[in-house]
Amino acid sequence: MLTARQSSAGGSPDASCRLTIGVWGDSSCALLQEHVHCRNCPVYARGGRLLLARSHTVADAGLDTIERASPTAAKLQALMVFRVRGERVAIRAASAREVVEPTTLHRVPHRGDQRFLGLANVRGEILPVADIAELLEMPALPAGAQRATARLLVIERAGEAWVFPVAEIDGIHRADLDTLQTPPVTIELGRAAFTSGVLETPDGPIAVLDEETLWYALQRICR
Repeated sequence: MLTARQSSAGGSPDASCRLTIGVWGDSSCALLQEHVHCRNCPVYARGGRLLLARSHTVADAGLDTIERASPTAAKLQALMVFRVRGERVAIRAASAREVVEPTTLHRVPHRGDQRFLGLANVRGEILPVADIAELLEMPALPAGAQRATARLLVIERAGEAWVFPVAEIDGIHRADLDTLQTPPVTIELGRAAFTSGVLETPDGPIAVLDEETLWYALQRICR
């Protein structure tokens, strides 16, 4: 029997494992602990990362086959969970293009919006960088506390990409979005506008982002 990493053409790497045990499947792949997302994995890369990124999304990458096989699994959404200012936030894994190490940010003159941090060179591509914590209007850090940036999360939609400096990547979580709780009334008004719901987990709540609102805001801060 062929493994998830072998193709029928003599056992060469087959990036279709992303649909079964990767972020578009059941997220059971042991390599996710190391690489966080399939797009950071050498198996995926050898299968043609750029081609697959365009032609295999959650919408059209054969997910319907998985859904027919498992109606219960079909309701689960893969979420990329990350930490910012001590809080856990999630975005659809399909929107998370990759996770990279921090790099030098280049300021853009005459840009007064503090949510726009500048530009970053990610694998030779110059991408805009946004302060997701400021965008979500999270509480300010205590005086003297240093802002931690452990990774850069690259998100993408319809060919447009943005970078978020984040303190930590928690990895891929799968959840039924129908079970999301309404954001508590104590949450700040600005942040509530970006939150489609709250996922309650044994490790604490996760705020799931409303991506329509998020992309609208990103487009405005770069004008």
